[in-house]
Amino acid sequence: MRIGKRIAAAGAAIVMACGLGLSGCSAEEGDTADATGADSTVEAEEGAFPVTIEHAFGETTIEKAPKRVVAYGQTDADALFALGVTPVWVTGWTSDGPEEWQKPHIQGEEPVWFMGDVDMEDIAAAKPDLIIAMFTSLEQDDYDRMSEIAPTVTYAEGQADYQQDTADTLLMVGEAVGRPKAAQQLIDELDVKYAGIRERHPNWQGKTAVLAAPEMEHFGAFAPDYPFNRMLARMGFAYPEQIAEASDGSTFVDLSTEQADLLDLDFVVWIAGDTPVAEIAAEPVLGNLQVLQDNRSFAIGEKLDEAEANAINWSTVLSQLYVLDELEQAIVDTIGE
Repeated sequence: MRIGKRIAAAGAAIVMACGLGLSGCSAEEGDTADATGADSTVEAEEGAFPVTIEHAFGETTIEKAPKRVVAYGQTDADALFALGVTPVWVTGWTSDGPEEWQKPHIQGEEPVWFMGDVDMEDIAAAKPDLIIAMFTSLEQDDYDRMSEIAPTVTYAEGQADYQQDTADTLLMVGEAVGRPKAAQQLIDELDVKYAGIRERHPNWQGKTAVLAAPEMEHFGAFAPDYPFNRMLARMGFAYPEQIAEASDGSTFVDLSTEQADLLDLDFVVWIAGDTPVAEIAAEPVLGNLQVLQDNRSFAIGEKLDEAEANAINWSTVLSQLYVLDELEQAIVDTIGE
């Protein structure tokens, strides 16, 4: 049976990936060849099992360290790689293979990378003993079918689709694979990096900033809890209240052309594929924005290379550790220290 990925909920996340001009957007169907992969050999921390994890669909008990883990959510592989666990099967998103920041963490056989809609048969073929489904959108029947294949851990109760904080995801995955202390250590490392950024850039603190899409068919801003906007917040930027008020709780805040002035902020990051900021500024609707006229914005694809753009798109603990230095410099080049 095929899982349709809940197109309405996933749409904004897909817009983000495709807006960055990423290779995964062209894939329509996955490779249904035998999905085997190699067993994980990472050692669990002492006393880590058995463990019961509460999540949006109830609770899941894991009796012993898993050896064959499926990363179903679009960025879930990063939590596993960060903890030393190489999944046997990965739902691809921005690429049909491992990203640059993931490659050093692959141990043994490379995972099966699956692009397109997912059949339950595809997951079952990987013979998992654990399924991680965090950065995704699920209904009860999806979860029920997955949990028939293997113990399944999803995002926490009350979390909106695609918006759970990446640190919370890492902690939950850390519990599931028996490495909660390692998960906390990585989170602490990332905290130190953000603290350094805030200390180096006092002038950024409290300035309004947002991740926005300039294309008229997808015009608007990403929600406050979208992972990249969380990154901006941790640097000290403030999400604009006027856009938060226009949000309906979904991943993306659609704006009408009459609301374009809501994006006239202190700083804006655009998702525009290969389109340079100069072309965005030439658009009739956006050209009057002071943030564009004053050169206080940049397009991700213009400032960063493909691997760095993908890392921002994922916005996981692992990918943030990879890209934060380059992102900090891009912001400095745009609005100063």
